[in-house]
Amino acid sequence: MFKIKIDLMGRDSVFIANSQRYITGLENIGAYKGVTGDSPPSIDLLKQTFDQYKQCFERGATGDRIQITMRNRSRKELKEMFQKAQNYLQAVASEEDLPALLQAGFALRSEGVRGKRGTGTGTVPPAESQGS
Repeated sequence: MFKIKIDLMGRDSVFIANSQRYITGLENIGAYKGVTGDSPPSIDLLKQTFDQYKQCFERGATGDRIQITMRNRSRKELKEMFQKAQNYLQAVASEEDLPALLQAGFALRSEGVRGKRGTGTGTVPPAESQGS
């Protein structure tokens, strides 16, 4: 089994670049092509919200506080949409979708079973003395 991770942290310019990559990638993933509606968000809804965020980013570059507030709200909304898309892909993606997910920029992590790391005490028991 694998876990899908997306990177939505960092500066606004990094967020814009990653968002564009994820939207383009989602268009090419077979498991996501038939999605319509809000949950998970459709490609068209993601594009629309992304365009709104990008416009607010450009308008907020002048220091207008209203536009900066709108940009922050749009970013939060877009981030929530990507998290819904991530959860959907986590539920429906198969091993066949792995190359497309990697191509889209999604980070994949294997979910393995963890084993014990040792006996717990970290000491070696004393050797038994042999009788004389």
